[in-house]
Amino acid sequence: MELLIIFILTLLNGFFALSEIALVSVKKSRIEHLAAQGSANAKTVLKLLDNPENFLSSVQVGITLIGVISGAYGGAALTDDMVGLLSGLTFLGDSLHTVSLIIVIGSITYFTIVVGELVPKTIAMNNSERISLFCVPVIRIFTLITYPFVKLLSISTSLILKLLGIKENEAEKVSEDELRFMLKTAGKQGVLENEESEAFQNLFSFTDQTAKSLMTHSSEVEWINYNWSKEIIFNKVKESVHSRFIVADGILDKPMGVINIKDLLENYSQDDFHLDQILTKPIYVIMNAPAFKILNLFKDKKQYMGVVVDEFGSVRGVITLHDLIEAIVGDLPDEDEMDKNHIIRREDDSYLLNGRTSIFELNQFFAKEIIENNISHYSTVSGFMMDHLKAMPHEGDIVKYENFKFEIVDMDGVRIDQVLMTKI
Repeated sequence: MELLIIFILTLLNGFFALSEIALVSVKKSRIEHLAAQGSANAKTVLKLLDNPENFLSSVQVGITLIGVISGAYGGAALTDDMVGLLSGLTFLGDSLHTVSLIIVIGSITYFTIVVGELVPKTIAMNNSERISLFCVPVIRIFTLITYPFVKLLSISTSLILKLLGIKENEAEKVSEDELRFMLKTAGKQGVLENEESEAFQNLFSFTDQTAKSLMTHSSEVEWINYNWSKEIIFNKVKESVHSRFIVADGILDKPMGVINIKDLLENYSQDDFHLDQILTKPIYVIMNAPAFKILNLFKDKKQYMGVVVDEFGSVRGVITLHDLIEAIVGDLPDEDEMDKNHIIRREDDSYLLNGRTSIFELNQFFAKEIIENNISHYSTVSGFMMDHLKAMPHEGDIVKYENFKFEIVDMDGVRIDQVLMTKI
């Protein structure tokens, strides 16, 4: 009978430990979703999580009381039985009762730690959502019952600290290193997905980044000369994967503004078209400007691109919103990396071509010259189509060339995305 009571007390201890870990490690966003669907237990979990110190204190009271009762009852009830079992060991002499008590308390402690603490906590970490929803009604009632006692303990603690002249600290500040460790641990324990943990870790690195570390260097920047003719400009942008360009007066160190390809294509056909019509004022960013300040600047100015300059005003590079987001979430595909299959053969022997497919790649695929590789006018399928259409491209536009028909079947905004090639 005594062993059964000890076993029940240990299970109760395990229930409190299980509930505590499940409630503190459960994903709040998931519980909010379940609550929105009408789950009563999920709503109760949210109420407890709003004031976690209340239920955590109550659970701690429960665990402490069970520990005291188990030790006291077990020591008193089982020691005599243990004395009887060890009575044959005559060499123990007068120490028989003491040894028996140590064995009983040691056994109860071991059993309580393993069955009442470690196993339940491990189970709770791996099934926090289901267990928290199951346990919350009991924990809620227990919290209400023990609230007066918990309040009394809190007041008593404050009173003793006051008598000792010790001030209670407000919420202790968490250092950056501690927060990093907590996030890393949460990722390992499954509280956060790997991607979430990585993104949070990247945020710390992001705050240390500057324009210099994230920018595209000036030697690699594609830009447009303000003095070029509109034909040269058109040929330049139609072969590029970029959607925006810096416009400079002769050299990159004299930036005049930024143009969007969409604006260029919409106005290109006008006889009196000039770059001034679509130029927008550039945003200048100092090389040592913190990344988070640049992000806020882009957000406030509603801009995608900034010109990075040094202390002398010389252009050192370009930084984009893409660069900033990539620093947080990790590598993102560039526009020219989005599509892997540039040429897809269909059942009817027609071919679906990605607009970015190079003419060289197309001819190499078929092992013969399908389209003349006229680099001075175009180098991609998209450029080939625009060169022959002589106008803004639209879905359904057709170009007949040699023995083939090329039809635009998909547009990505103003960019030719997919072209269907069929034999005539």
